[in-house]
Amino acid sequence: VSYGDQTNSHGECLIGAIPYGEYIVRADPNLSQGFIPQYNHLAFWADDADLVSLTADQNQEALDFALLDGGFVSGTVRDADTNQVLELIEVNLVSAADEKLPLHTVRSDSQGQYIAHGIPAGTYYVLAADEIEGGYEPQYFSGATTIATAQTVTITAGQTIQDVNFSLTPSVEATPTPAVALGVELEMPSTMYEKGDVFYL
Repeated sequence: VSYGDQTNSHGECLIGAIPYGEYIVRADPNLSQGFIPQYNHLAFWADDADLVSLTADQNQEALDFALLDGGFVSGTVRDADTNQVLELIEVNLVSAADEKLPLHTVRSDSQGQYIAHGIPAGTYYVLAADEIEGGYEPQYFSGATTIATAQTVTITAGQTIQDVNFSLTPSVEATPTPAVALGVELEMPSTMYEKGDVFYL
């Protein structure tokens, strides 16, 4: 269960009527503004955040955040055979430092374009994958099929990196083994009898 509120014009917020317990607090800015989401105690990952404990008749105050400028990564996703733009392709940024789960995931729009906002400074692998239809092979930037051969992208605060593009190869479906025509003869043994249209042994 999560509880939340929006900041006012002074950057303040108040979250009330919360049951006693331990919580992680996160500030979620509008990513189009370019700020990096942040957990309390200046943490980007939930595992690194400090727990906030609430007990009877206790308030937690001054849980302040100082949001940092993030970078932007953008590009276009196309079909490698037809050069047509591809919509709804997932583009994932994965930290090259520890290769955790995707740090940021966006989808390409109807023009095949995507833009990832609010990315912390660092070095990343960028992966495009057709997770909805599965009609294209996953691909790392730039044109790599494995993370070992992928080219990384380095982002600094407030920087915009463009033309991180992909040309995805259509998936090759396994060809089913054709059925083999066999000649079949039916010979009624002495132990078989007929009942309706079904033969029983």
